[in-house]
Amino acid sequence: MNEKITRLAQVYSIQLLFSDEVVIDYQLIYEYMKQIFGYVDIISIDKIAIFALNDHLVTYRGGEQASFQLMLTDIELLNAYDIDESALIQCWNIENPKELLNQCHYKITIADFMSSRMPRVKRCQLLSQFLDIMLHLYPECMALYFPHSQKLINAEDYQNSQWDDKKLHFLDGGLNIRLYNIENSYAMIVDTTGLGSIGLPDLQMRFYKLDVDEVVAYMYRLAASLFLNGDCFNDGDFVEGHYIYENWQVFHMKSLLPPSRLVLDIYAQNYSPVKRNDYVH
Repeated sequence: MNEKITRLAQVYSIQLLFSDEVVIDYQLIYEYMKQIFGYVDIISIDKIAIFALNDHLVTYRGGEQASFQLMLTDIELLNAYDIDESALIQCWNIENPKELLNQCHYKITIADFMSSRMPRVKRCQLLSQFLDIMLHLYPECMALYFPHSQKLINAEDYQNSQWDDKKLHFLDGGLNIRLYNIENSYAMIVDTTGLGSIGLPDLQMRFYKLDVDEVVAYMYRLAASLFLNGDCFNDGDFVEGHYIYENWQVFHMKSLLPPSRLVLDIYAQNYSPVKRNDYVH
């Protein structure tokens, strides 16, 4: 699991969770896919269905091109080990995630295939559009689990996107924000999971004397900017701080919390429990 988070995911998967078994209508899914994606081929329909989006091409090294591919598994039993325990501990958007999972007994997994070289925003947009098709056709879906970001989210919450920009819809599930207390101090650490799987550094910040809800909102804004624009930062560069009159510095470093991965650490200056000299580069 951690390997999926710490490096670019060659196959990006999302799980749809159900209380009862549903019958997958591949032909109906195919018809909806053509409306959204244009020219679509069915490569196979078996225990795993594979669709080729011929109007959306992936360019590989050497210049070769191939159609972006999406996969869909048959309905399967949901096992306890399918959901990472940390996803339940850091699940702030569901009042009782364990109770929700106890009601879910089946899963359908969707994923892309041989598509990791598609530009990041386009790749994620195609995945989220496919997920929206599945949620439209299968309203029985109770929740979604994004293994790469370790995020569990109600299906309805995912559909009611928090983002105005449709390009960011993927982040409703593909981005998770975690909060931890730092032992023996009044400080906290906030970080993200999920960005590493799409080729970006995750975010991390140690802070105190700041409102937690405002810090989380700040991290969402910075993550959205990173998602759209890429990692264009050099160590020591400044970004707009939580307050508009402040600029905070950023540094690339190994994450302080597992899973081990590259993060962009935000030095919050007067609101940081560490000193600038602690960043040695």
